[in-house]
Amino acid sequence: MATVTPYGTAVKKMADGEMDLDTGTVGVLLCTTDNGINHLDNTVEDVLLVETESSGGGYSRQTQVLSGYAVTQASNVVTWDIEDVVFSSISGTSVEIAIIYKEGANDALRDVICFVDLTGPITLTGADVTIQWNASGVFTATAS
Repeated sequence: MATVTPYGTAVKKMADGEMDLDTGTVGVLLCTTDNGINHLDNTVEDVLLVETESSGGGYSRQTQVLSGYAVTQASNVVTWDIEDVVFSSISGTSVEIAIIYKEGANDALRDVICFVDLTGPITLTGADVTIQWNASGVFTATAS
């Protein structure tokens, strides 16, 4: 199972009311490198300055329209969840991380949300690659 870490800039934008995670569209991209998370990255363009996006056969970024299910609250726990992501029939070099981002007109306008460590290189053999989120959501926040 993947390890998901929200970007610091995304958490600040959520707290400031500048990022809404239950409307719009999010995307997921795969990278062949893992240079670690930089919590100051704001956009996909920032991330791709140090990470290399996959370019293997059949690869394309995956997007999904958010519906009302994305953000839920149960008592003092808020959960953000999206559907599992499937990259169909991709081949090429292995991938190590994924980036979840809020869709925008171009990479400079696509705000990063989460850094996803895929827990080791995944070899691309032409088969589907599925990122299955934790049953309790992509991430949770707990008020104490």
